[in-house]
Amino acid sequence: MKYLILKNESKQSAKGNAYQMVTLKGEDGIHVEASTFDLAGKATNETIEGEIVVNGKYTNFKLAMPPRPSFMGSKGGASMTKAMDRKETSIKSFQENKEVSIKLSGAMRDAVLIVTARGISDLIPSEIQSEILKWRNWLLANHGDITDVVDPTK
Repeated sequence: MKYLILKNESKQSAKGNAYQMVTLKGEDGIHVEASTFDLAGKATNETIEGEIVVNGKYTNFKLAMPPRPSFMGSKGGASMTKAMDRKETSIKSFQENKEVSIKLSGAMRDAVLIVTARGISDLIPSEIQSEILKWRNWLLANHGDITDVVDPTK
């Protein structure tokens, strides 16, 4: 029901909580005095929508909540299917990237181990980097293919 605010006073309860004591005029013309926490900052002569709730000897006003928007569409059918397809594509892409990432980090680690095991004391930094990249590329190219492995140094 819609109400017109005739009076809005800020008060404090015995426990120190702030609330408003309001005088409202309903659409039916009846005046009601009620307490509420919802109307701080609302001006007199402003129209609001809500309900009067009687709780024992207290009369409270509860502000109506605006309807929540539906993000699922009217029935959710087509939009839900689209969302599920997008999510499935996203998950697939993530898994593929994760596999590539694991393969690349493993190849890089192994390339560094191979180069250091072969000895790097007589190499300059650019040669070390070149050797690591050579072995990384070889490991990536031959990943999973163990039937006829050829040493890249030969």
